[in-house]
Amino acid sequence: MANIFKKVIVLVILSFTIVGTVKALQITSVSSEVDTSSNYQFIEDAKLASSRYSRPEDYEVVDLAYYVEITADDALIASNSNFELYFNEETIDFKVKDLTTNYVWATSVEDADAGTYSSFLQSSIAIDYIQVEKDMLIKENVGLIDIALTTEYELLNDGVKVSLDLGGYCSSRNCVRMYDRYLDGDITLEQLITAGYVEIDAAFDVEVRLTDSGICAKVPVESIVERSSEKVLISSITLFPGLGATEMDNIPGYMVIPDGAGALIRYEDNEGQFQTPLIERFYGSNLGLEEYSTSVVNYPLSMPIFGAVHGVDQNAVIGIVEGGQYNARLHAFPNGARSIPYNLIFTKFDVNQVYRQSYLSDGTGGINKNIRTLQEDISISYNFLNNQDANYVGIANNYRDYLIDNSVLELQNQSGDIDIFLNYLMSDSELSFFGSTLVQMSTVKQVKEMYDYFVEQGIVNQKVALMGWNEGGYSGMLPSKIDYENSLGSNASFRDLIEHINQTNSVMLINNYVAGSEDTSRISYRTDVAKGINRFKLEFERPLAVHEMIYAIYPDVSNELALSDYEDYLDENVEVLFESIASILFTTYDGEVHFREDAYQAYLEIMETYDGIGNYFYPFSYAYKYTDSFFEVPLYNSQLKYYDDLVPLLQIVLKGSIDLYASYLNFNSLGRETLLNIIDFGMNPSFVLTYEPSSELKNTDMGRFFTTEYDLWKETVSEQYNYVNGALKYVNGAYIVAREVIDYGFVKVTYSNGVDIYINYTSSNKTDGAITVPYMDYYVGGAS
Repeated sequence: MANIFKKVIVLVILSFTIVGTVKALQITSVSSEVDTSSNYQFIEDAKLASSRYSRPEDYEVVDLAYYVEITADDALIASNSNFELYFNEETIDFKVKDLTTNYVWATSVEDADAGTYSSFLQSSIAIDYIQVEKDMLIKENVGLIDIALTTEYELLNDGVKVSLDLGGYCSSRNCVRMYDRYLDGDITLEQLITAGYVEIDAAFDVEVRLTDSGICAKVPVESIVERSSEKVLISSITLFPGLGATEMDNIPGYMVIPDGAGALIRYEDNEGQFQTPLIERFYGSNLGLEEYSTSVVNYPLSMPIFGAVHGVDQNAVIGIVEGGQYNARLHAFPNGARSIPYNLIFTKFDVNQVYRQSYLSDGTGGINKNIRTLQEDISISYNFLNNQDANYVGIANNYRDYLIDNSVLELQNQSGDIDIFLNYLMSDSELSFFGSTLVQMSTVKQVKEMYDYFVEQGIVNQKVALMGWNEGGYSGMLPSKIDYENSLGSNASFRDLIEHINQTNSVMLINNYVAGSEDTSRISYRTDVAKGINRFKLEFERPLAVHEMIYAIYPDVSNELALSDYEDYLDENVEVLFESIASILFTTYDGEVHFREDAYQAYLEIMETYDGIGNYFYPFSYAYKYTDSFFEVPLYNSQLKYYDDLVPLLQIVLKGSIDLYASYLNFNSLGRETLLNIIDFGMNPSFVLTYEPSSELKNTDMGRFFTTEYDLWKETVSEQYNYVNGALKYVNGAYIVAREVIDYGFVKVTYSNGVDIYINYTSSNKTDGAITVPYMDYYVGGAS
């Protein structure tokens, strides 16, 4: 369920409608004289080869001619049984040799031919800087190779610490031409500055250590020094922009993007069709700090990871952002973007950010200002994978193992029938002559009737949520204390319902402690509605809505309200399904600046307190430790034009540790295909139901729920649950170890318990050895 806050704030909206351009199979010519069956087959082939599905893997071997070489300038500084770490002191470059495959990974691109990005890629470390005296103008992608600097090195037991002192940089060709004359004393420093010379005058340390899995790079935040902050500030630091880079289609493989379920960008010759790279902030946009680039994804990047595969089942790398992730942006360049012939994937860490400060009530005009946002050490681990782990499944499994090793995830101990998520919408409100009027959709008695019906149909395992249980109904009335809407039933009847469901399942009350409206009684506009960094209230107008104004609440206020309600939830013996908490982080101002890290800390205390009874619709990775369910798991990615494959990256990470629930199947427009997709990705079904006809919602803020009536859906709910459960009950509690696309539209998913699930998306039967899978159906193999 997309809550109101997400619906209003486009920056963090969780839209499950596929938008963007699907990259379909390209066929140069088609005969106009074809029969109907041939035409249908053409359409199906094009659909299954599009970016809405996964392609069969290309197992082309990486040509030895494109292997990176270890040279005499590369000094071995650390080694273990898996890898060797080399360091070039002259160029400040690193190379890692995988001793299993002898493949070498380099942190920069030697002799890069990328126009204005050449020095950026030829440098293992780069910066963006802000020219304070030039209206906060940002100079991007400045590689160390072009900066006058001094360095000091300290060898560590497992790597090296490099101390960088950044001097001057020529920002124009004229400056470059004049630089030698300046060194010879023919021109003055003032003349060189006029020609484009910039004294950066900053310093920071970079530590690179070899691990059993690869390398870890770190920039201690206290090492970052800006001596001329009134003139120049570091905007961002980029570590290893060339790591994993490939040129055009020279090396087979792909980049792995944590967009929605997951996306692949394959290393193909794009023939210049892509102009812009993907640039997205991990954990979604920061609505309290103005962004100068617009988000283009439908799903926030919920996991701070990325990957690159060089030859499927040969070599791969996964980057895991461990520190600084609240200020980190993922950059992915398919070749052709910004006229660069390389495929690149790397992370930039913002140190200072520029924002627009208006002094007018309408927010127009104003001046550019900056704020130091980085509050913690920058840290990123690069784990190198080989052989059968060198693919997107191996990348996802590596991150899952990382989360388990760090006590974020643990493997489930369950089996048998899967759960279904049933959200019962009880009430909302609509406008009337005297204000808003309650619209009853499901009374307590009716919810019990619906719940009991599904139990009688054999659907015993239910995750039950009540929406609009609170006084005044759902929309605009949250956050709410536990105050049941008495027109739906007495307090005693609510408690009887809860006790009845708790005999075999549990009840979740949906609440939102992050957003409120002008009709929310528990928050004060003056003191509780958050201001952004620009001192303006974070309020959003919705013309024609019942509740026209939506407000973001200060995270510390969210914390206070949620913690004050905790004992009441315990007394009522109910759980909570939180909207927005765990899926949004934003900067605020209340006389002093509070950063995303501060918001995280406020929400973290809520998650820790509610551990065991707290549930979340769309938890980001930092919340995985505190939940056993994920209720709005994306079934797609953002379908951007340069995406080639849809893959279940997120699902492979979480399956077997967290129960995964798809979006409401009431609004499934693809029928059986979506059910197969859910089975393929290991997800449980969900429905939102009302006892009354959904037409009653037409004048409420929940009008988007256009088909929810229990009498119309009850048989379909049972049928679709049984269909999905018929496959997934054999892998309930297991995790995915392999996923093979045997042919376009024909997939085999292998689980840790030895069960194989085949999914056939095509219109004809498919075979794999002795196994035949009917068209548009699945087959379970290896189940006992």
